[in-house]
Amino acid sequence: MALRVAGFSLRKIAKAVGISHETVRRDLTAVLAETRESTASRAEELRTLTHSRLESLINRLWAKALPLSVDDPLDYQAVEKILRAIQIHARVMGYDAPQKHQVDLTLMQSAVAPVVDAIIAVIPEDSAERVQEAVMHALASVERELSTGVLSLPGAQ
Repeated sequence: MALRVAGFSLRKIAKAVGISHETVRRDLTAVLAETRESTASRAEELRTLTHSRLESLINRLWAKALPLSVDDPLDYQAVEKILRAIQIHARVMGYDAPQKHQVDLTLMQSAVAPVVDAIIAVIPEDSAERVQEAVMHALASVERELSTGVLSLPGAQ
């Protein structure tokens, strides 16, 4: 693994160690798989531990932030700390992670087609093809931006 991390190719590692490059590839694939599993397991353990710590912190702060009676003032510092802890908790647990949405542009294209046809019907014949190409180019651009996450549509699933 050290040779691969140092930038050696599989063939150079194979030559240095005295085995085939296929054996090197197989061995490295196995080591990387074990590393991925181990890292994922440790990450899950850390997430669970952080979740428990944040819950404990929020519970303690909650008791401090809430007044004992309706006439007592709120502890605004404690409230701010609770909100910050909740934000961190959401980030750690992935609650606020961006969501990927699949958008079917055939509906958009079918909605745009009558508009394009109406525009083409009232413009000079020599412009019709350019308008149609521009609309198709715009739709392709929207599709590209949606697929890369640059653009999002509200409520898109």
